[in-house]
Amino acid sequence: MPVRNTACPVCGAEALVNVPDADTKIRKVEPPDMNSYPDTKAACKECGDTFYAWYS
Repeated sequence: MPVRNTACPVCGAEALVNVPDADTKIRKVEPPDMNSYPDTKAACKECGDTFYAWYS
């Protein structure tokens, strides 16, 4: 599964997000929210917080 680099929305450190294929781009990343339906969930290696990502 390919990965994309993005910035953690909590601490700003570089974070990796798994994407379904090499052409997929990350549209937005946000901290966890119970009312949202993200495409995937990821965690920051630096701060350890979980965040959600949406594809474009």
